[in-house]
Amino acid sequence: MSLFIHSRSVNTKLLSPSKTIPNPPEGGPEGGPAADSVDELWDSLCRHAREHGYGIVRLNASNYKDGKPFYYTVKCNRGPRERSKAGTVRQRASSSKKIGCTWRGSLSASRYGAQGWVFKLHATDNTHTHPANDSPHQDPFNRQLTEEHLSHISDLYGTGVKAGEIHKSLEATFPGIIVTYKDVLNAIQKVKRKKAREVADQES
Repeated sequence: MSLFIHSRSVNTKLLSPSKTIPNPPEGGPEGGPAADSVDELWDSLCRHAREHGYGIVRLNASNYKDGKPFYYTVKCNRGPRERSKAGTVRQRASSSKKIGCTWRGSLSASRYGAQGWVFKLHATDNTHTHPANDSPHQDPFNRQLTEEHLSHISDLYGTGVKAGEIHKSLEATFPGIIVTYKDVLNAIQKVKRKKAREVADQES
């Protein structure tokens, strides 16, 4: 598999040098050879984001072949504010993380197997318009619970364990997990809704 090499100028006018968030290297994982799968490349980008205090989202799957996408857009999770149908920017609550950051890139692979998955920065929108997070707990991107985490929460909640103890158990059972007490409360609500749907399905 070929090594992807690409240079890209970075616009650093939007932030002072001390606050500029470093970009992940272009190419395959860690800037190396192209990845065999999009998930392998995505995991590499997510690690870089967590280590440098920002979050990303994967959007707009396209360039399909045999039902599989070969292109995705990658954007900062503090990206453009939502627009109304009239085209005006919606005013979001002050607690919102959406601040209009335009940083973006792409994940792509050859539909014909000539090249694996590589990451490219956008030609101009390649600088974050905000400083890095001081703490990983500040960004929901770092606090995404997996199905394994949710199953752990569900099992404990089902036996009557309180949210505070569930929070402690998560941190003890999954070293390195980043989760807040509020995240646990939200997960419990998700578990309760799921159980309610299951009961309703059984009764119908």
